Amino acid sequence: MLKFGKDGWSAVISDEFTFANVRQVATAVAGYLIDRKLLDKPLIVGYDARFLSEKFAETAMKTLAETGISFLLTDRDVPLPVLAWAVGDRGAAGAFVVSAGGLPHQYSGIKFIPGHGQSALEYQSGLNLPGRGQAAKSKLERFDPRERYLKYAEASLDIDAINKAKPKIVVDPMFGSGRGYLDLLLQRAGCQVEEIHNWRDVLFGGLAPDPKEANLQELKAKVLGNKAQFGFALSGDGASFAVIDGQGKYSPGHESPDAILACAKIVEKTAAVL
Repeated sequence: MLKFGKDGWSAVISDEFTFANVRQVATAVAGYLIDRKLLDKPLIVGYDARFLSEKFAETAMKTLAETGISFLLTDRDVPLPVLAWAVGDRGAAGAFVVSAGGLPHQYSGIKFIPGHGQSALEYQSGLNLPGRGQAAKSKLERFDPRERYLKYAEASLDIDAINKAKPKIVVDPMFGSGRGYLDLLLQRAGCQVEEIHNWRDVLFGGLAPDPKEANLQELKAKVLGNKAQFGFALSGDGASFAVIDGQGKYSPGHESPDAILACAKIVEKTAAVL
């Protein structure tokens, strides 16, 4: 029996995480949407940078399409906090996300982000998806949430203070979905930014995409070598972070619903004293 908790479901690819089990979880989500009469709202479908993530997402979407719901499918892998923000921004029923956070590369997972005011998904096995006949025709729209998200994030920052300080920052998305987000946000704010590990690698360079200190030795070396004020590492799904300061000291990131904006807020706070 699959276990779908508050943090979603994850398993080893081709062992328990199979296309058949993805369809089973998608059926449970479909039942959730039907029970709560949410089919009039679009459902966001996103995925991370792991092996076959987009294919698993497409498989889930085919099952969910039997409800007749419309979809907003991301045009590339997208950080989890951005997808959560997009649910509210687009007035969506929720977001179905293929993602396994900072787990090793052989894992994949599924998270369901409910819309505002909804209760979290309670997974039930053996659900039968009600047939809706040929009247159920889903619509698909591909979308890129990055620009709208970055404008939202910029509006939450004191851009003038950051731009005046022009701090040096190194960003490490750990080959994950955060690439092209935090670095661009900080560049627009006036920071001098270098991004490392900024391409998709389904093996994550041989390390788990988890921003633990042992996994950030290259980031630490870059911060010290560049005489940067900060180095920021994002987990594979961009949902958690860690900080390397200008002296090379490691600090795990605090709990935050938006790790990307939390990193930028640290820069904003420090900019006033640089």
